Amino acid sequence: MWIDVSNSDTKRGKGAVIRGSVSKRTNYLVVGTQDLSLVGDDGMSSKEKKAMALNDSGEAFIHILSETEFLRLLRTDLEV
Repeated sequence: MWIDVSNSDTKRGKGAVIRGSVSKRTNYLVVGTQDLSLVGDDGMSSKEKKAMALNDSGEAFIHILSETEFLRLLRTDLEV
């Protein structure tokens, strides 16, 4: 089965709310392969860094998923 990750309707159909930023109310952050010329040598986006900082400070527990992990999660939910 193929799921188009860019399809917001697919994610919203699963109860997701698509946001442009990360906050302590964020539950999941899906990260893809980063362009090192944009994010720097550590390969982390500003959203990923903020999610990690919120997790480290104890203000939030944000699940940081790769695209593959996210798709696996959607597939599992679709098969149930």
